[in-house]
Amino acid sequence: GKGCAILLMVMGHIIAWEYPKEFIQDSGLPAYNFSLYHFIYAFHMSLFFFFSGFVFKLRTVDFKGFESCVKKRLVTLMLPFLTFGCLYYLVYGCNFTNYWYLRSLFLFCFVNGIIELCARNHHTTRIRIISYAVIFIVFRIACHFLSNRPWYTLMGLDSFSLFYYPSFCLGFLASRYKRVDSILDNQILYTSGILIFLILFINKMGDNFLY
Repeated sequence: GKGCAILLMVMGHIIAWEYPKEFIQDSGLPAYNFSLYHFIYAFHMSLFFFFSGFVFKLRTVDFKGFESCVKKRLVTLMLPFLTFGCLYYLVYGCNFTNYWYLRSLFLFCFVNGIIELCARNHHTTRIRIISYAVIFIVFRIACHFLSNRPWYTLMGLDSFSLFYYPSFCLGFLASRYKRVDSILDNQILYTSGILIFLILFINKMGDNFLY
């Protein structure tokens, strides 16, 4: 699932670079001419964060498990974010926002790890949903007042106020139900997903104006 989302992300960025927003706006063409572009951007990152939340878990629900989770993601997420972000800045002179999904995923794991620690003695979905909702609302309000602050965007705090944090939380909650596992293990789901992706890919390669 994460692999398909990453492929769609690459595909969407190729289309975005080939047909930038200025071209789309100045072309005068109807919106359906860029249907594939809009289709991919409607869900591909939400899908990525959904499956990221689905596989998120603490090794043990205690401080050691939380500490291990943070250390692991510092290496796998924040180290690449800082390394490639610095290289990108040195080469192109741009800021770190190009790799925002790495820092956002780290923050989601960090915050939800704290929630799991607090809820370890209360194994109820209701407490988790309330916690997620409170965090989402707080950052939604903060984004309204702080969205123009560079440090706010650099830290990735703006991602909480978008669709990505709810998608991550939804994926984590879905992983707690065996019925979801049985659905995802169904080969028909994967076969259908691959066929849909191939149809979209062929549609783009065929250059039939459904960009």
